[in-house]
Amino acid sequence: MIDPIKILKRSWHILWHYRTLWLFGLFLALTASGGGGMGNVNNLFSYRMEGNGGAPSGVFERWLEEFFRPLAQIPDNQLLPTLIGLVIVLICIFGIVGIVLAIAHYVSQVALIRLVDDYEAQGTQVSFRQGWRLGWSRKAWQVFLMDLLLGLPIFLWVLLIIPIIGLFIAGASAQTPAITAPAVIIGIGLLLLWVLALIIAGVVIGVLGEIARRACVLQDMGVIEALRHALGLLRRQWKNAGLMWLVVLGIGIGWGIATLILFFLLIPLYIFMLIPALVIVGLPGLVIYGLASLFLAQPLAVLTALILVLPPFFLIVFSPLVLLGTWEQVFLSSLWTLTYREIMALESTNLANDLSQAG
Repeated sequence: MIDPIKILKRSWHILWHYRTLWLFGLFLALTASGGGGMGNVNNLFSYRMEGNGGAPSGVFERWLEEFFRPLAQIPDNQLLPTLIGLVIVLICIFGIVGIVLAIAHYVSQVALIRLVDDYEAQGTQVSFRQGWRLGWSRKAWQVFLMDLLLGLPIFLWVLLIIPIIGLFIAGASAQTPAITAPAVIIGIGLLLLWVLALIIAGVVIGVLGEIARRACVLQDMGVIEALRHALGLLRRQWKNAGLMWLVVLGIGIGWGIATLILFFLLIPLYIFMLIPALVIVGLPGLVIYGLASLFLAQPLAVLTALILVLPPFFLIVFSPLVLLGTWEQVFLSSLWTLTYREIMALESTNLANDLSQAG
């Protein structure tokens, strides 16, 4: 059996003694879960100024009316093309950003695996540029394809929820009690089984993916070969893999609780970071607004500027939490890389023992 305490200590040592990895961890933190989620801003204009003591009411509504007045002045035959053009431009911009983030994600993932493996094997540290060159390889593309293949079963399983929900709705809306009750019970039972199977499949595919990525990167295997190799390791070393999954689960829970507590403790720091955030994004925001106002009405120009500058603005304001996410990504990546090395060492030992017994 592998020693999880030893692996945790080594991962902790690597985190604090190999700080070049932080830059790659930053890219992973910003692109995790589909590219991050700091760009969503809800209820931007949810405040309403109410009249008090004879003061006029509806001030905010009148401000909105004045704000959107230029939009109303656009001829009807030009309004729809203007909106369509704005949507197309934003889709292109976010599409380009998404491609760049995806490249950064997979290059950083490969770089972290290779750098940690080299550091553990040889004790060498390299610069960010050298690490990026190691990550910028065919392996990044192969890891991307591997993630697509691993996500396909989950996607297909998620589609099965549609007929289950249809059965539940059909049974609940039936007028005959003899049909309604059994259909609802069966629908709830199928839903619970579906959720349980989804959780189990997610765990297995997640562990399989961690092993397969390292087999692909460190042993120069193709996508299918790496998946087969990882599946064989998972069958033979399921106890060790399951143990490390439990360790990672515990770390995730503890990290989540700590992050939640720090989120509130760091509120004064967020307020302080508002100043540099406004300074950094202010000028680009004004430039974007100025360029957009040449082609769009004032409300659309402001909206375009806000959409483009709010993500980096919130990124700067909440940079302490981003730093925590960076450390988490580096630590977990190192943890799985060291686990893979330990499992492969056990495989070599078991093979040598089998050969010696056969001889």
